Formats: sequence, C-alpha cells, structure tokens
Amino acid sequence: MTKKRFYDAFLDGYKPAIQFETYSRHFNRVSDLPFPSYQLDEDLCMFFQTEELKQTYLDRMNGVNENSYEEIYIMGTTLGFPEKSVDLYAKARVLEAKTGIYPTEEEKMYKIGVNWAGFEFAGFLNVLEPDIQWLWNTYNQSKAVEEPFYLWTEESSYIEVPLGDFERLEEVKVYIMKERGLIPAVKG
Repeated sequence: MTKKRFYDAFLDGYKPAIQFETYSRHFNRVSDLPFPSYQLDEDLCMFFQTEELKQTYLDRMNGVNENSYEEIYIMGTTLGFPEKSVDLYAKARVLEAKTGIYPTEEEKMYKIGVNWAGFEFAGFLNVLEPDIQWLWNTYNQSKAVEEPFYLWTEESSYIEVPLGDFERLEEVKVYIMKERGLIPAVKG
C-alpha cells in the first residue's frame, strides 16, 4: 500500500500548507522551489501555496499563546485539516498539557487515524462523516481523487474506503465502534 506523502500533495497544488522538518531528506524538494515559507523553529519550516495564505496565517497567529487551543486550531486549519477534527484535537491537546493526561479513555476510543491524498491526521468517529465529506468536497482535484482513502486503527491497521462511498464509510465506522465496545455487537 503506497500512501501519498504530504509534500507531494503540496507540490500537486491542493494541500494549502505544510510543515516540514529541515533535516528531512525530502526537505529540498519543497525548499528549493519559490514557495512562501516561515521558519517555525530551528528544525521546522512551514510552506504555503501563496503569499496571501502565509500572511493570513501570520495575522491569525499574532498574539496567540504557544500550545494554546488557538495555536493548535489555527495550525490545523491552515494545514488543510477538517475543522471539527481540528477542534476536538486542539481541545484534547490543551487538556493533556494542563493535566499531563490525554482525555478520558472514552474520548480516546473515538480517535481514529485518517489518511488520504497526503492528508494524515487524528480524526474522530463522532464527526467522521462530515469531516470526510468536507475533505472529499474540498480537495476534489484529479490528483487527489485518484488516491485511496484509509482509516487507521490499532484494532485493524489500515481499512480502505472507496472515495465517495459513504455506505462503506458507515460500515467501517460501525465495525470500529463495535470492536471498541462503543456499540454492542449483535449476536446472531
């Protein structure tokens, strides 16, 4: 199974922004091109499709506290991830920073890995359908739609869902929820 890399999605023009470790062997594939960039720290650089996207990001981040909900939310949405998953992820990260503990076991049970066309992020079963529909509608470019879509779980590794197949997406969601005991399995 070959999954598209985030930098290839960026180079194909549909991923709006990326973070890239400066020590990566693939860093020069992007850094050698004339994309607007912003150095986040010594080892991490952010690249943008346009100067306008970069300026919008910098304006939104102005005065935002490090590791705050706002910083995580702005970063996630700038990178092109669905807002609902970004919101839940940011809330979980802030809670973890305050308490030293990731949110409750029940909340962890809803977390799922999403991987499609160079987008890889923490999704959540309780917002899965709207987030996936948003992804498919937002990044409906030829170089994205040819890519396989995967959900990742510890229980089953990668599960492929055909692009636009919401019936299969629901089947996979129900399967994962049953595996995690979030809904009872029907015995027959």
